[in-house]
Amino acid sequence: MNSRSLVLLLAASLAACSPKQSTETAAPPPGAPSKAASPASAGDTFGFMSQTPGDVEMYMAAFNSRDVWRRFVHSKAYAALRESHLFRHHFESLARPPGARKALNFLSPNAEAAVTDPNLLKWRHIAADALGTEVFMSCAPGGTQAFAALQQFQTEIRIQQMKGAGGPPNQWMQTAVPSLAPFIETLQIPPVVLGFKMSAQKQALQEQIDYVKAKLPPTVAVATFNIGDKPFTSWTFVAGSLIPADKQQKIHDFLDKNIPDKVVADRYFQSLLARKAEVAFGYVGDYFLVSLGADHAHLKLAATPADSLLQRPELSVLGPYAGKNIWMTSWAAQKSLETLVAQRGSALLPVFEGIKAGAHLSPQDNEQIETDLRRIDTKARNLFRPAVIQAAVSVSFWHDGLRAEQYGGILPAGLATGKDLTLGSTDLPANFIWGDGQEDPAFVAAFLDWVEDITNTGFSFYHRALLPKLNAVQQQQSAMAEAMALPRLIDLYHITRDQLLKSFGTETAGGIDLNGAVPPLPNIPPAIQQQGKIPRLAKVREVKDPKLLAQSWQSYLALARGIAAMLPPTMQAPGGIPDPQHKDLGGADMFWYPLPINAGDLLPNVAVTAGAKNWIFSTSPDYAAAMNAALVKGAPKDANTALKLDIHMTAFYDFAETWIKLLAGHPELIKKPDAAANFNRYEGHILTLLKAFRVLQGMEVRYFEENGGLRVSTVVHVRDIQ
Repeated sequence: MNSRSLVLLLAASLAACSPKQSTETAAPPPGAPSKAASPASAGDTFGFMSQTPGDVEMYMAAFNSRDVWRRFVHSKAYAALRESHLFRHHFESLARPPGARKALNFLSPNAEAAVTDPNLLKWRHIAADALGTEVFMSCAPGGTQAFAALQQFQTEIRIQQMKGAGGPPNQWMQTAVPSLAPFIETLQIPPVVLGFKMSAQKQALQEQIDYVKAKLPPTVAVATFNIGDKPFTSWTFVAGSLIPADKQQKIHDFLDKNIPDKVVADRYFQSLLARKAEVAFGYVGDYFLVSLGADHAHLKLAATPADSLLQRPELSVLGPYAGKNIWMTSWAAQKSLETLVAQRGSALLPVFEGIKAGAHLSPQDNEQIETDLRRIDTKARNLFRPAVIQAAVSVSFWHDGLRAEQYGGILPAGLATGKDLTLGSTDLPANFIWGDGQEDPAFVAAFLDWVEDITNTGFSFYHRALLPKLNAVQQQQSAMAEAMALPRLIDLYHITRDQLLKSFGTETAGGIDLNGAVPPLPNIPPAIQQQGKIPRLAKVREVKDPKLLAQSWQSYLALARGIAAMLPPTMQAPGGIPDPQHKDLGGADMFWYPLPINAGDLLPNVAVTAGAKNWIFSTSPDYAAAMNAALVKGAPKDANTALKLDIHMTAFYDFAETWIKLLAGHPELIKKPDAAANFNRYEGHILTLLKAFRVLQGMEVRYFEENGGLRVSTVVHVRDIQ
């Protein structure tokens, strides 16, 4: 599940449960099937997947979204959002333009009263029917490559825009034509099929189709064909027959003017006129199917149930979910994911291309930089390629919140399975965010090599192209600064790379806690010191080589003392830099340097647990002590796990509420009187809005290995507010 999908899931899950009724049938509580009886098979649960050909490259479907929407609009959380002045004001601001008002009315739960256009209201009923029970999209063979080509086109547009940055608006288009025009011959509409399970609105949909058909230009080819015994209709649009002659001539002249080779320009023009798109549609049972593409050759049904997507071996994992309250499911072939992932990667070269014209470098410098950046970008593409890419099957369902299970998929670069996570006990109840992961040592080495390459390349460019342009005084100052600072920076890097990082194992955990005490500093008001809270950070590393870890500390201290010795005598501390202070932390050795002023529990420190098993860095001794106590207590291991992530939103809501009430109760803390008055005026609305957000209580994500394949398990904790 990608991050954008997850945001959509979180937004829709606001309707976790609600006792409120409406004029419509009330939605079932979370976890209850939407049907009276559970489906008997995966085919019943996953709908048209059992009729979709097994050779599709991607498939995704949503079920019972009408129930999700009803839960949302009849929940107490939604009511609280609408009661919030901030939410209502923002909503009204969005709705001021007529077009936006029409769109918001279209989505309103009170659309019957809000929508004045009867035709628009008809479409709303059709949309509610089409999207309410089951809706899906399948990507036919060749579709992934077409999507990848579109990504390449978008990337090229961004590159050309960067090259033209700073020039007249839209002027970049003319210089970009030679780079963008070749896409005319290669871009294709991805062959996809959309499906909607219709019920009460079939006749209304047909009336709207007939209305649109009557408005089609006469040059659109209308034809009929059959899929088996099912009648379908197609509308074919050809660019040459749709673009008026005068506009065709303008396009031809524009290409001819901006592409040096006139033969190539004419070829692009003829290719543009020949471009076509076809929309085909019809019914298979209650499913209204729509195909998009250059033709409708991909609009097919599985020859037999055994040939369907649902019967692919990878999708056998869906069997146990038959009968559950499914919301979404998806499938992606391994080659499809590999094709899409191949479009990602660092893009330093395009950035340079965008600024090259204004850099005023010599042709030799430009050529050298481009060569260097191509090498660095190639390293980046290899470095950040996911550690695992497998065919992905995912299913999300309602059960004590929203749960999503993914089998296969993409494991981000740098993470590794094959070992157990052992630091799970550091996921303290008061944490806001906590994570525990297993890194790939080969990735760390390659990442450092990539960083060194960037650094060395930049330094070489500075000496070759920039330093000679400085005057004599500036060159002398640069040489002095370089002679003093560069060797120490190199030493610092080597200590970190060759000693500190190599002393650690592969597992790292970390947490953010929102329970820290405000430092007792003179300029902080007593009210904040007594009632306020601040974040605390902690990072825990597995220690592999205690001796090398101790050596790194001694090396850092020696480096710091060497740097201090270079300072003027008036700036040096008496006796030089001392050893850090030490304290026993319940079996762990904690080390720190005192801050110049008393900051209370705000004190960066490092601790090594008993037996030098773990290394803890924290901004708070109390937080470090809590982490150490948790490590001593221990926790069950997470087998073959690459990453665990927990987000406890309740901790954040409590933190925010504390500060809101603190500022409202002490207006003197807000320096501007007008701002303080406005804050007090809206305090209740802010708290109401915060209360509504409490419907989302947290999330858990785990990447792990199961039966030789990648698994991703996600739980979104949602519960309607009280």
